[in-house]
Amino acid sequence: MINAIGDADAAAAALANAEILLSGTSKPIINHPARVRRTGRSDLGHLCRGIDGLVSPRIRRMERASVLSEEDLEFPLLLRAVGFHTGRYFHLVRTRADLAGAVESMPGEAVFVIQALDARGPDGMCRKYRVMLVRGRIYPWHLAISSDWKVHYFTAAMAEQEVYRAEERRFLDDMESVLGTRAMTALERLGQRMGLDYAGLDFGLTPDGEVLVFEANAAMTINAPPPGRIWDYRRSSAAAVQDAVARMLSGKEGDVSFENRVPCF
Repeated sequence: MINAIGDADAAAAALANAEILLSGTSKPIINHPARVRRTGRSDLGHLCRGIDGLVSPRIRRMERASVLSEEDLEFPLLLRAVGFHTGRYFHLVRTRADLAGAVESMPGEAVFVIQALDARGPDGMCRKYRVMLVRGRIYPWHLAISSDWKVHYFTAAMAEQEVYRAEERRFLDDMESVLGTRAMTALERLGQRMGLDYAGLDFGLTPDGEVLVFEANAAMTINAPPPGRIWDYRRSSAAAVQDAVARMLSGKEGDVSFENRVPCF
């Protein structure tokens, strides 16, 4: 069976029900709901605790009504709505004077208050690496480089800057040499703790080679690279992830065609 509920924050009740539903089955389960439940945003610090080479932000889930009266907030901070992705309802709050407007713009009754980590490189650009975990193996997926703190591949400067695409290609072709042994070991240990069959990790790197963990969960999709020759360098690494997922779903060890499907667990 496949657990198709990937967001531990937005679907906590559904995951609990799925765990009960599956408690009596002997069938294979991909991404057991009990493990998905441990990957909420506020659980990130617990997952990363004690792993050498990992730095995770402090994340607190708070009721919107209590954020403005909280006295120990440190600015700048990030404010994020619960259950949203791709940068929706996600704001950098530089000062307390900016807090009320940011809180007012949030949907729902709860928000995440997140420590702002500096992911800028020596050139002042922000970098977000993404790797995918499939049955315990780490696959490079992409590197997004942007002048904005909120880095997403679809808004980054990758299409405009050949030098950034060349940097991403080095990451895709030789992930271990780009990230370094310390970072790779840290990512492997985090993946082991998560214990998921399929997941994604978003992170930056410090000048000392530590991993700045932004997100680690099962709610990341693997969309194929867009058409166009400039993206051809991404296709083989993307195919490797897609093939690994197809083999996992089929239960076969040999090559299995992914047939352009995009799994979202």
